[in-house]
Amino acid sequence: MAEVRSGRRRGRLAGCRRSFCGSPKRGETCYKQGAASQQHHFILCNSGYILCNSGHERYAYLPDAYCVHGSQPLACNRGLCFFCEMLEQLELGRWWKAVKAFGLGKGTSAYSVLAVPRLSRFAERKAKPMRIPSVQHPIWLRPATTDWYVMEQIFIDQGFSLSRWPGHERAIRSNYDRMLERGQTPVILDCGAHIGLAALWFAQQFLHARIFAVEPAQDNFELLCQNVSSHPNITPIHGAIWDRDTRVDLVNPDGEPWAWAARESGSGEVQTVTVRDLLQREPDGAPLIVKIDIEGGEVELFRSNIEWIEQTPLIIFELHDWLGGWRGAGHSVFSRLSTHPRDYMQRADNMFSFAHSLAPMN
Repeated sequence: MAEVRSGRRRGRLAGCRRSFCGSPKRGETCYKQGAASQQHHFILCNSGYILCNSGHERYAYLPDAYCVHGSQPLACNRGLCFFCEMLEQLELGRWWKAVKAFGLGKGTSAYSVLAVPRLSRFAERKAKPMRIPSVQHPIWLRPATTDWYVMEQIFIDQGFSLSRWPGHERAIRSNYDRMLERGQTPVILDCGAHIGLAALWFAQQFLHARIFAVEPAQDNFELLCQNVSSHPNITPIHGAIWDRDTRVDLVNPDGEPWAWAARESGSGEVQTVTVRDLLQREPDGAPLIVKIDIEGGEVELFRSNIEWIEQTPLIIFELHDWLGGWRGAGHSVFSRLSTHPRDYMQRADNMFSFAHSLAPMN
């Protein structure tokens, strides 16, 4: 019936003599063209389209938009553009992802935490509970924030799953089992724990591990405590992970809950903690996983006191060179990790670094 290539802003109506191409802004004149054999109304507006044929309407989601009708330009329907803008804000693709992951009922309920606040500026903005099948207790998210996207990355996209690398996953599991057999407690550090969702994920995968969830931002930390309160093996720590004991100030130029960064200051608002200190808090503890997402603080974390690197089977980190400033966050990490042989795998924003000491003996 119609062909549209999203992103290139190009389309063609069945029976039309030529294709159209343009990029009108919402509410401005759109490009239109009549079909040679049938009279179609093909209206595309930024995030959705309506095909009107013989008085019947059909709706479907589609990005990149135009209005097409007849042979002369016609002003874009502002009411329709408002409808399409609403569709764009609702992000229906995320509803479908949630349904596939959690089932129709729980998926729709989870999606409502994202969508409902976007329908009204008067919607409640307090943290709301969400039920997902893999977590026994409800998790709490703040509507109209990035909290939902973090949940999506971890529990829908399975962002920390090792299943796509079966050999490395078996090696981590074997190392975990050997620690327990020796009477050791596997320790997982979640550095930059946000509201605790990654810590919950690790707690599900490694039931007998001690997890330290470190988060410097007060609002995030309060919600983290609420989310992990039913998991006694998760210890929330209000602080910033660093290479030494000091104090830091927090900055957040984007204003997003997941974007707090720390800057060292002698009179800073937040106390730092070190990897060495955290590992020593667990008697007979041994490092298993260190997950690092600290918005550029990699430079300070990896500049000294790095003996824990060689001892840690799996280090998961997100690099933040894209934040700018020519600070060399990626260089700080790789220059330290490369002193010992490791395998590197990437999944979405995260890099997984597996120590070769995990490799099975030939």
